[in-house]
Amino acid sequence: MTTLLPTTPSPPPEASGKDYTPPSRSSQVEMPVPICYPLNMDEARLKGLVLLILTLVVLSSVLIAFGLSLREVLNPVVLYLSGLYLLLPYRRTELGGRLIVLMTALLAVWGIYKLKGTLAPFIVGLGLAYIFDPVVVKLERYIPRAAGIALVMLALVIFVLGVAFFVAFPAVKQLIGFSELVYRFYTERVVPYLSRAGVEAEENPLRRALDAIVVDFKSKAPQIAASVGGYAFKLFSNVASALLSILGFVVVPVITFYLLSEIKALRGLASRAIDRSGRGGLIREFLRDVDESLSQFLRGQLAVSSLVALLSAFGLFIIGLLGPSDLRNYALLIGIIAGIANMIPFVGAILGMIPAVLICLTSPGYRWYFLVAAIGWLMLVQFVEGNFISPKLMGRRLNINPVLILVAVFIGSDLIGPMGVLLAIPGVCVVRAGFRTLFKAVKAEG
Repeated sequence: MTTLLPTTPSPPPEASGKDYTPPSRSSQVEMPVPICYPLNMDEARLKGLVLLILTLVVLSSVLIAFGLSLREVLNPVVLYLSGLYLLLPYRRTELGGRLIVLMTALLAVWGIYKLKGTLAPFIVGLGLAYIFDPVVVKLERYIPRAAGIALVMLALVIFVLGVAFFVAFPAVKQLIGFSELVYRFYTERVVPYLSRAGVEAEENPLRRALDAIVVDFKSKAPQIAASVGGYAFKLFSNVASALLSILGFVVVPVITFYLLSEIKALRGLASRAIDRSGRGGLIREFLRDVDESLSQFLRGQLAVSSLVALLSAFGLFIIGLLGPSDLRNYALLIGIIAGIANMIPFVGAILGMIPAVLICLTSPGYRWYFLVAAIGWLMLVQFVEGNFISPKLMGRRLNINPVLILVAVFIGSDLIGPMGVLLAIPGVCVVRAGFRTLFKAVKAEG
């Protein structure tokens, strides 16, 4: 049987009485220093992040290598589906989810741009439903919602028909007369002035343009005859496109009625989708900011433009009673132009004055003080609008830099034409609300 005896620790070398020399620093064994990783992530997450980065590198390489040679094949839809297929395994990661959302937003913007003609009636219907929904909500206190929607739609149709018969048709007639007035001004005033200055001017530039068209047509008659089938098909396509456009705007009331009827269900669907997103508070704050800005702009700008048009037309009509009769005859047209142009900062006021100046200069009873009176009245209307009407009706909350509005109007006009001019300022409101929400989120997380 083995007995375990207690062991006594050996004394240190310096306590033994012998000469003790401590070991040198070079003879000491250096212990390895443990490596501290700055990233606190497990191996699976690190591997997933590496694979995601490699996927993005491969996708970018494909775009760079084949983007120029396969433009027709690699259209945005194909690229979106390819990217979605590659990113789908990483959809639950933060970076992968954000990339999918960004790709979806870019595809939506591209789709709206490509289908701008088809989507125009739906955009108009959505705007009308957004504008008139508060009216329907107030009417719902007294009558059923369906009856309130029908009453609002009936009032809207009557208003549109009234504007067409009493404003649009006379304005078109005045526009035709205004073009004849400008031509008369050119032949009676501009041509003699240029002749006295020693500059040769065309007395009838329209005749020369028509003659040039006839000569060009004769020289290209064989080519035109050879491609008459293509021209006929193009003409048929243009006619069909025009008919579809007219049909699209005819169904605007139907789209508006449907959206007003189903707006509660659509809001409920959107609310459930927002709650499932995990960022419900952030998204609701963004939508609240957009709703406040858009409601102030759409309802306020409609009232402001109408008042500017009425005040401009009224003042020019009074000046026309005292002076040039043409100014009285075209007061409605100038007022409409001034009201529409008022939405464009800086440039709008000048655009509204140009027709008034031309009419005063071409009128038979032209006097310089009537021209000064017309310009002075339009400037007074702009002053009243900028200092009293807009702050009262649109509020201070919108507060968008006028230069930014001007740039947005030009960009919208270049991208999607007249519809872009109308959507420019609402687009600025949406983008600004998005940046505000993003900055708040970054500040809260930081």
